[in-house]
Amino acid sequence: MAVGLLATGVFMIALFGAGFKLIAYAIGVFFGIVAPSASSADVASLALVGVLQGLEYLFVAPLAFLLFRTFIPYIKSFNHGGDRATADQEIRSIKILIISLVISALATDLVSKILGPTAVALTAAAPGLLAIVVFSGYLVVLQRPH
Repeated sequence: MAVGLLATGVFMIALFGAGFKLIAYAIGVFFGIVAPSASSADVASLALVGVLQGLEYLFVAPLAFLLFRTFIPYIKSFNHGGDRATADQEIRSIKILIISLVISALATDLVSKILGPTAVALTAAAPGLLAIVVFSGYLVVLQRPH
């Protein structure tokens, strides 16, 4: 278990680093400190998309760790005769957090597609909107008391 936690922790730190790097680059592009990689006259749009992509990385970064962390109490409750109700409650609370992060990542991606330099029509964004609605409904169901 320690190896899995270490591996997912390193993965999470790497994604956080990539996210902060994208955000710093986008801020640099916006203020003219860094030259944009794409030749576009709309620097503000490039910077906005860069910040949103960095935020996506920040939202996705803890998912692997949380997913691995979810199974630890559940497996311990089977192997060592632990409290199954507590393990189920812990899994439920981590599921809520994971679904919230997925909704945030989807919404960020959708906004970056709509507001980006190659703007996507709302009809092309419909699958993303549908996914957000489905995950939001599942989140509401999860948050209801038993």
